[in-house]
Amino acid sequence: MKLISAFIILALVAGCSLAKGRSDPEDYHQILDAYFEENNVCNAAWEPVVDEWVAHGGSISDDIAATRDRVVDDRATLFASLIREVWKRQDAAGTDGDRSSAFSEVLLSRKVVPERCAYQFWVQGALIDTPGAFAAGAMTAIQQRLGIADDRLQTASWAMSQLLISPANARK
Repeated sequence: MKLISAFIILALVAGCSLAKGRSDPEDYHQILDAYFEENNVCNAAWEPVVDEWVAHGGSISDDIAATRDRVVDDRATLFASLIREVWKRQDAAGTDGDRSSAFSEVLLSRKVVPERCAYQFWVQGALIDTPGAFAAGAMTAIQQRLGIADDRLQTASWAMSQLLISPANARK
């Protein structure tokens, strides 16, 4: 995840420099420093949330419905509480339309992580980086079912997006 993020930022820096013409090498250092600082802050904010969930038996399995059931039963972890609150908002709205925005709204209202880290992207990174956040074999099984290559970020994105659908909306 961190390696992929580094490549993305390097591509952005290179693209911006081509668009601007010649840039001062100091600009690159400032951009990279800012990126790595942001990455460190957000990873540090999400790690304890995901670690706690995994320590209490939480994990994403290849059966998202079973993962949702475990979240329903989990009354101990912040992660499960956040997911249930997103579900509650969806059920009240009658739709699972904008899951990612609902997730950010919950995070911002509860001040769980810094505002700049209140996006689904950051928790996906923590899920990828935390041993046990995906049950044994789940990552591969999901990739095979979706027909995607060995892409952990795409798999985590799909899993998180599906997990954010409330059980009531998933049955529709």
